Amino acid sequence: AVIENKDHILRPGMMLKISVQLDDREVIKIPEKTLSSIGEKHFVFLLCENNRVKKHYVTVGERGHGFIEIEKGLKPGDKIIAEGNGRLSDEDSVNVVKEETLQLIGGKTAAKLPSSDKRGERR
Repeated sequence: AVIENKDHILRPGMMLKISVQLDDREVIKIPEKTLSSIGEKHFVFLLCENNRVKKHYVTVGERGHGFIEIEKGLKPGDKIIAEGNGRLSDEDSVNVVKEETLQLIGGKTAAKLPSSDKRGERR
């Protein structure tokens, strides 16, 4: 970066704190533990009617701080399973033990986490 310093206010050895403002955007992010993968395909288990789960493929984006951006495949309000994913199969029934809606807001960029954190047991 080049900073103009005509008045020589900035001196060698001085420290700067710089913030970079990127474009504001809204994204859906989910906890890493909710995502499963087979090869290069990624999926989550959606909670559907009658407490049945559906294997649902998604396209992932950036990862960081324990969350994964979902570019395609989820919409606000979708409920996903967060615990016990490794034991689930498509169309399994679950008992919902705890339901949480996560939301993370950072600066002007709201990273919406509309997915519900479902902790359940397979029937």
